[in-house]
Amino acid sequence: VGDNDAGMKMPMTAPVLMYHMKDEIVMAFMIPYNLYGKAPAPTEKDVTLFTSPAMQVYVKHVNGEEWNSGYDQSAMLQKFRDELRDDGIAVTNETFYIAGYDGPRVRQSAKHHEIWVAKP
Repeated sequence: VGDNDAGMKMPMTAPVLMYHMKDEIVMAFMIPYNLYGKAPAPTEKDVTLFTSPAMQVYVKHVNGEEWNSGYDQSAMLQKFRDELRDDGIAVTNETFYIAGYDGPRVRQSAKHHEIWVAKP
C-alpha cells in the first residue's frame, strides 16, 4: 500500500534526481506519465508533489566505476563545470542535479549516473 490518499502503490521511475541547492538537497521521483495531473496526494508530511519548470541542462555521464563518495562526486562536478567553462559556456556554482537511473540491485560498476548543470 502506498503512503498517499488513494493507498496506491507507485511504480519506481527513473531518473531519481537529487537537487543540490544552496542550503538544501532534495530527492525527487518522477511521476509516471499516466498519472500526470492526477497523482494521489502524499500522506507523509515531508513528501510533496512538485512540478519542475522546464529547463535545459548540460549533462555528463558517469559510469558506476567512477561513482563513489561525496568527495569524488564533488571533484567530478568541479571538473565538469571547468570543462563547460573551457568550452566558453557560462555556468553558475549554485544548483546542480545528480540523476540516478538504476535500482539498488544493480551492481555498482554497472550503474548509470549523470551530473546535470542547468543552463543559466
